[in-house]
Amino acid sequence: MKNIIKYLIVLLFIVSAPLHADGPARWAVKDSDTTLHIYGTIHILKPELQWQTPGMLSDFDKASHIIFELAPNQLTAQVMQPILFSKGRFGPDDSLANYLDAETYATLTQKLSSAGVPPESVAQMKPWFAGIMLAQVAYAQQGFTGDIGVEKILTKRATYNEQQLEGLESAAQQIDYFASMPMDQQVSFLKISVEDFDKSGEQINDMLGAWIIGDIGKLASLMNESMQDLPEVYDQLITQRNINWIKQIKVMMQSPGIFFMAVGAGHLPGDDGVINLLKQAGYEVYRIE
Repeated sequence: MKNIIKYLIVLLFIVSAPLHADGPARWAVKDSDTTLHIYGTIHILKPELQWQTPGMLSDFDKASHIIFELAPNQLTAQVMQPILFSKGRFGPDDSLANYLDAETYATLTQKLSSAGVPPESVAQMKPWFAGIMLAQVAYAQQGFTGDIGVEKILTKRATYNEQQLEGLESAAQQIDYFASMPMDQQVSFLKISVEDFDKSGEQINDMLGAWIIGDIGKLASLMNESMQDLPEVYDQLITQRNINWIKQIKVMMQSPGIFFMAVGAGHLPGDDGVINLLKQAGYEVYRIE
């Protein structure tokens, strides 16, 4: 089984462009009166990582509209927690143990309990939610934190600049991409997460290192390897969302001005990535040197 923790990191990290050593990749789409900058982000970072470059910050500061996957007001506990509670937990007549073998369930419970998640909470988690929680534990063990993720930092800068902050999705829509997966896909997703948990650290750090210098040859290879076992999950979490985003980008390109879109970099590469889909739609997309 390929590493599903690495798969989740792919959702955050991957970029697609020639090798550059001056920071993460970014692109631009332009017409006569509109410029859209596209920047692949990492939602979680290590404190010591230096990723902000003068060119990126200059382009960011010139934009009137900053577009994330979720607008900051969708990322609050008041918005997210009720949705996760209703969509990520079984009712009283069902439990996670009904879908996992005893060994996998015991391992999962031990991993999450070590991070402060009580066994009774694990018991009521749906498989997709347990898989995400397990990934977060893996990230934390490697020193990653969402408190200094790219979006967090850029949100603070945009607020200071008095730029308009927007989102491509609502919290409910984003969670639904996971919650609407058929149960067999959720279970496969979780089982691979448990099996590969202890192997995730080295791969997470390898991908981070490649992202920061733009080594997309390595990143693309890791991405392709990660997707082989879960093509339906990839379609649900990447392809369909990309298609929906292209529709919104087309609307943006009809409005004069400068826009800066910062989304999880896993959405950008490949035949069904945002960059290629824009080209197929007739836009000239170029990599910013």
